[in-house]
Amino acid sequence: MRPSYHPAEGQFDANKESTRVYANKEVTNDTKTIVSQLWHKNGKCPLGTIPIRRTKEEDVLRGGSLVKMYGMKKHGSFPIKLEDDPNDGSRGARYEHAIAYVGDAKSDKYHGSKVTINVWEPHVEPNEFSSSQMWILGGSLNGRLESIEAGWHVRPELYGDNNPRLFTYWTMDTYKTTGCYNLLCSGFIQINNEIVVGASISPFSTYDYKPQYDISVLIWKVCAFQLKQFYFPCHNAIIRGH
Repeated sequence: MRPSYHPAEGQFDANKESTRVYANKEVTNDTKTIVSQLWHKNGKCPLGTIPIRRTKEEDVLRGGSLVKMYGMKKHGSFPIKLEDDPNDGSRGARYEHAIAYVGDAKSDKYHGSKVTINVWEPHVEPNEFSSSQMWILGGSLNGRLESIEAGWHVRPELYGDNNPRLFTYWTMDTYKTTGCYNLLCSGFIQINNEIVVGASISPFSTYDYKPQYDISVLIWKVCAFQLKQFYFPCHNAIIRGH
């Protein structure tokens, strides 16, 4: 049985309609230094296998007292409502987002999205996090929200360090009972043997005029076989607009 298998998915079929995530690595100057993951220094996995970040006891204990919630976002963790003022600090923590909307929620013209994001190593406190990501939503903010997320983040509570790391996240019910980061629960399937979700990204950009490094993340719906990196079953994560 493969990691993150979920009974609702049935048997994996590469020709089955699904939603996939692809991560590419780039650099923005002429040196062409490729952004990589630190574990590549020790080799790569053979064909037919996938690399998985080892979850240690201290990882689970660091995540909080509720072990069963390890790797999940807290319920109600979706950011501010659209009508909230992100500059108003009177109601607790605020999030800042750049949001793009699809005009026709029933249109079949939209099959995915791509974002290229600079990779940094921001310093955060143990109870804080910083992320740069793509967030594709379906459903209603006030009802049943489906979300697929991918990008990089720095999250000491989850990993115990300040390294920028590639991550994915999904939920089917507004973060109530479904979804988690990376491969920490069922529902997300990896088929690529070169990328570890949850692994550190290196090198990263700095402020001192040195090369800037970025990654490209794609999330799209496919209905025929293509050699991609990861996928979510379509019935678990539907790409649609609002």
